[in-house]
Amino acid sequence: MTLAEWQLRLGVGQAELSHLVDCRILRQVESGPFTLSFVGIVVFANGLLFAQPKFGDESSFDLVATLRILRAYFARSTSRRPSVDIQRDPEFGNSDVLREFDALAGLQDWFFAHGLYRREQAITGARGRPHWVKTVAKAPALVMQGAVVYPTTVAERREGVLNDISSLQASTLMLLLSRYGLPVPAAVRNAGLAAGSAIDRWPLDVDTRNYYERRLATEQRSVYRSDTLRLFKTLRELLSTRLAQPLGLPQIYGTTAFYSVWEDACRTGLGQDIPADSVASIAQPTWSFYTSTGAKTQISQSQVPDLVVMRNGWAVILDAKYYYPFPRSRPGGPDIVKQLYYAESLTHTAEKILSVFILPKPGATTPQLLGYATIELAKRSFDRVEAWGIDPRALLIEYPTVSTSRSNALIDAILTNRDAVAKFVAQPPTNISGQ
Repeated sequence: MTLAEWQLRLGVGQAELSHLVDCRILRQVESGPFTLSFVGIVVFANGLLFAQPKFGDESSFDLVATLRILRAYFARSTSRRPSVDIQRDPEFGNSDVLREFDALAGLQDWFFAHGLYRREQAITGARGRPHWVKTVAKAPALVMQGAVVYPTTVAERREGVLNDISSLQASTLMLLLSRYGLPVPAAVRNAGLAAGSAIDRWPLDVDTRNYYERRLATEQRSVYRSDTLRLFKTLRELLSTRLAQPLGLPQIYGTTAFYSVWEDACRTGLGQDIPADSVASIAQPTWSFYTSTGAKTQISQSQVPDLVVMRNGWAVILDAKYYYPFPRSRPGGPDIVKQLYYAESLTHTAEKILSVFILPKPGATTPQLLGYATIELAKRSFDRVEAWGIDPRALLIEYPTVSTSRSNALIDAILTNRDAVAKFVAQPPTNISGQ
């Protein structure tokens, strides 16, 4: 869409829209319209943009699943961040932006465990346990056979009553559920009707925030249960978050380089955190030259494939590529040459060598052969570089909690399909095109 259309769609001001362009969240396509190039959440002063990864109509991710995927990626990438041009593909891993969403999850969990907050207060009357101090002070006594008898005792019972904190809890929970596009359960709606509405918008104005911060501090003086104190802590942190007040610029959590997430998910799902030294089997290009004294010296450069897996006599060189849909979008010539050069640079001699591109293929519950690339009509023969597709939803959903018990299971599926590959290679092409 054009910038004017994006501004209308998002309901933001010109300064906020310009910030999205500067951060390359909105990118111009060939001096024409702007496309959304981002996965994550952007929190504006009065709204929220959720951009999910999409793979056609067959696969989609909700907000909770997307945030789990991004959390796992940012946590893992602190120790092995991919080489990304910061100016071209910035990443936004500031976890402070998620405080509001975390508070929402905490409020929801507390509500379904304990219900609405109620302040306990003592009520005296004719029912309940006898309160002997008040009975002695207020009730007339009778002396019968030398004993003091109280025909009517003053009783006391503890009763929970709703107050401002109950209303804050219920209305905040309903408001944030709606804000993040999550369903509002009937129990929460009923609780909101019972407690009344404390707030009806987000962010809060200064007076409202200050009032409820004082009420929480006052109420906490008479609260000693740890679960109730946890609720108060959640509400207090929610009120103090930067997202609870209007901001000049949007707060961002996510990435404009989701291909890095895909590559790390493939690396994890296929290699199960194989240590970085597993690619030490790749020899490095080296420069040899004269020094100023005429002596020979060498400088090695680096080539690091995404993953090298040694399995059952095979050396599998893997390169995860975020191209979708194949073959309309596919790895280019430099990607193919790089894979071939990796194979030529292997120091292993006993293993059979296989070069593989891993691409997203919705619905492929097991790796599916998509095709292969070769260099044709050269003076020498080159090995094939195969393209295999795996289901992005299944891979990314498991990415945050992938189990090591499935280590290299996807590699096994690729290696055991050699007959199917040979059959496909033997087929003559139906047409030949240079496009």
